[in-house]
Amino acid sequence: MATEDEVRNPKHRGGASLEPGRVLAGRYTITGFIGAGGMGAVYAAKHVRTGRELALKVLLPEFASRDDLMLRFGAEARAAGSLNHPGIVEVVDLDVDQNLHFIVMERLEGEELQARIQRDHPLDPAWVARVGADIADAIQCAHASSPKIIHRDLKPQNVFLARKGRERDVVKILDFGIAKLVEAEALERSVTRSGEIYGTPLYMSPEQLRSSKDVDERADIYAIGVILYHALTGVTPFRGESFSDLVVAISTEEFPPLRSLRADVPAGLAAVVERAMARSKQLRWGTAAQLRDALLQFAGTGTRGVAPADSFAETQAAGTTEKIPPAAGSSRRWLVIGGVAAAAVAVAAVLGLSGGRAREAPPVVTAPQATPALVTPVKSAVPDAAPAAVAAPPAEPPRPRPEPKTRKPKAGRDELPALRPR
Repeated sequence: MATEDEVRNPKHRGGASLEPGRVLAGRYTITGFIGAGGMGAVYAAKHVRTGRELALKVLLPEFASRDDLMLRFGAEARAAGSLNHPGIVEVVDLDVDQNLHFIVMERLEGEELQARIQRDHPLDPAWVARVGADIADAIQCAHASSPKIIHRDLKPQNVFLARKGRERDVVKILDFGIAKLVEAEALERSVTRSGEIYGTPLYMSPEQLRSSKDVDERADIYAIGVILYHALTGVTPFRGESFSDLVVAISTEEFPPLRSLRADVPAGLAAVVERAMARSKQLRWGTAAQLRDALLQFAGTGTRGVAPADSFAETQAAGTTEKIPPAAGSSRRWLVIGGVAAAAVAVAAVLGLSGGRAREAPPVVTAPQATPALVTPVKSAVPDAAPAAVAAPPAEPPRPRPEPKTRKPKAGRDELPALRPR
């Protein structure tokens, strides 16, 4: 592990640091030091002729003699350079100067997603869904390229939130240094022959931890799911005291349900993220495009929080956070049912008067009011149809029966006998 001084001053790691003013390959003037990673240091630079602000990723000299690392370093440049997507950092050039191998990239201003999570947690779920959709869209471009490119090291540190003019939080995917070009088998054998595990374990899929040969695009989908879980909850789904503990946890244990850590996240969004993190890759989203489309349902204002039809079955059990208003036909059904009920009560009241003795008028009966939570007033699709949720008119009081013709009553028979109960 490099010390803080080694990161800030790469000359302690096997080579002289690049001082401001030095020109590489006769075209790129070093203007400052940005940072260092596992394989190289990143410098701010300016093109001598055009004045464009750029970033140079320089492979550390102690690694230049290793063929496998040189292949990976070149593979990163070719992989990212072959992709034309606004969500992937642009690679401008690949060159060498006095045994210093470097990649020239567009210069970005902003911050890593990791910094945003640490500073601003809890993050807005709609914002996280939008960022996740942008990540998935960029990764879909890599997966759909020829040859297919799998990143294999997606993590919040490799998701950059850039400022572009008046735009903020423009997603840029960084560091294709361990990208796997699926169809370039000869290169893949050279790059992975040492059997090393490439990637950050916290975000790696179970199959990637087991074997690099079993890795396909669904490993990136898993990593996106873990990134979103982390962004929403503030913690990663699995932790361990050591690397081996972490591997065992990812491979065998269940992660805490997302909403058990943050209940205000819509159930549908939680189901989308958890499907991406399924231990079995067959149960994950089949493509990054499918994951993107599912996330977009939650990425804007006014989203209803309804899970897509092909999300996990757990979505159905969990329910949704909001009720969906019924269609116009549903409102009309409530009106018809109410009217029928009112008519039935009125008929029953009339029949009750047929015994011959006048009774007081029945109470006014109205149709039951439609439940506000279930009915949204809408303009009927049927011309001149009655509007929804309107009370039925009260039943008319019974008309008096006409008086029977007068006739002489028989003796002792001035009234009908009472009915005997059966």
